[in-house]
Amino acid sequence: MTTASTSQVRQNYHQDSKAAINRQINLELYTSYVYLSIPSYWGWG
Repeated sequence: MTTASTSQVRQNYHQDSKAAINRQINLELYTSYVYLSIPSYWGWG
C-alpha cells in the first residue's frame, strides 16, 4: 500500500475547496478573537 505525503494530498484539493476552508478557518479565528476580547472591553477580566 502506498500513501501520499501531506503536501501531495493538499495540492490535490480543488481551488474552491481550499478557498472555502480558508474562509471558514479565518471566520472561526476572528470569532474567537472577538469572543475573547469582550471581557476586556467590558472590564470583566
